[in-house]
Amino acid sequence: MFPTHVKLCPPKPVDTLIINGCECEPFLNSDNRLMIERTDDVIQGTMIALSIAAVRRAIIAVEDNKPEAIRRLRESTLRPPSIEVVVLGTKYPQGAECLLIRRLLGREVPQGALPFDVGVTVINVATAFAIQQAIMRGIPLFERVITVAGDDVARPGNYWAKIGTPVQDILAHCLANRADTVLQSYDVKMGGPMTGLPQTVLESAVIKGSSGFTIVRRPLLERLIENDCIKCGRCIDACPVGLEPLFYGLSLRLGKPADAAQYDVMRCIECGCCDYVCPQRIPLVDAIRQEKAYACRTA
Repeated sequence: MFPTHVKLCPPKPVDTLIINGCECEPFLNSDNRLMIERTDDVIQGTMIALSIAAVRRAIIAVEDNKPEAIRRLRESTLRPPSIEVVVLGTKYPQGAECLLIRRLLGREVPQGALPFDVGVTVINVATAFAIQQAIMRGIPLFERVITVAGDDVARPGNYWAKIGTPVQDILAHCLANRADTVLQSYDVKMGGPMTGLPQTVLESAVIKGSSGFTIVRRPLLERLIENDCIKCGRCIDACPVGLEPLFYGLSLRLGKPADAAQYDVMRCIECGCCDYVCPQRIPLVDAIRQEKAYACRTA
């Protein structure tokens, strides 16, 4: 949730605005529905963002598993030549800013830098829509579209939800009044199953950055006990940023979180790929988050 006004007033020259419509996380579908049902509003929001940021070119990036959104964006009568719709292959975690910039423009964002350091500003489809609502209709960001989906959801779908709506109220509707006991057998994540934040209580609420809530049934057998790293290299092969995640788990286990800095832990985008493929059940993303927090405290 990087402030939009900062993104649209970059301290360095920017030549390209990217509208991120990839939405590569499983289950999530809110951006897709916005591009389909509010196409002209998204286009108009993009045009406003171009004007504010004083940029001449915009790219709306959409993955090829969203054919209706692609068609509507390309057929929109409002879309000027300065706004290009680029179709990308469906691949996780393509929606990450740095990866998207590399894929579209071939530019590498240096460690510790921001997209505007390579002449790019990236905003989400929902942000472009919110800009249009604020400028053209005077409507502040008091609600947003969220996806509720996952295992055994009685009423899955996309919903307009007010900012501040308790998660329990949303699940009470979508789970057919089983919200009170959902945490006993299911994991509830704010976001997608890969990068979503686990909800330990249901008193949390919808925030501006909430793209949805994913409900995942826990396995009958609890997660296997963490074992020692066998240096199989699967986490290295899976990392989209080219890092070596095995060293992050090792650094934390040895009680030396500072050592993770030499393996560029701050470049990690926390996509969860390394955690997912690890045969030893090492919670690598948890280790990475702790080491990032340590690095920020000691900086």
